[in-house]
Amino acid sequence: MIFGVMFSLLASVCFSASNLLEKTAVDRMPDISARRAGHMLQQIGRSRLWVLGFATGVVAVVMTVIAYSLSPIVVVQTIVAAGLSLLVLGSRLFLREPIGRREYLGLCFIIGAVVLISVTLNSSASGGGKISPLMLSR
Repeated sequence: MIFGVMFSLLASVCFSASNLLEKTAVDRMPDISARRAGHMLQQIGRSRLWVLGFATGVVAVVMTVIAYSLSPIVVVQTIVAAGLSLLVLGSRLFLREPIGRREYLGLCFIIGAVVLISVTLNSSASGGGKISPLMLSR
């Protein structure tokens, strides 16, 4: 289970880094519009920073899948969801985006949810976290 937690933490950091890299890349691009989808895709594809962010996101998904295979779902989901707080803090520190009352309230809710889930983790961990294909066919 410890490796599942480690992969979950790494995935969470990679998801946040991915979003920060992609947002930075888009901010540096000339104006793009979804109405000109072809032009927008060309601009995004030419941006090394955006492609790096996308690749980091792919790595995060792979790490999440590995974490799911090593730990109960509730553990992995909790850690990955807590990573949203990293994204909010990262956007404030690296992108200089303002954080308002709603964002601070959201961070408090995330922290509270993580605490509540971790408190109930011992009682739910004995129920198993893996789903077999036979269980899905019922």
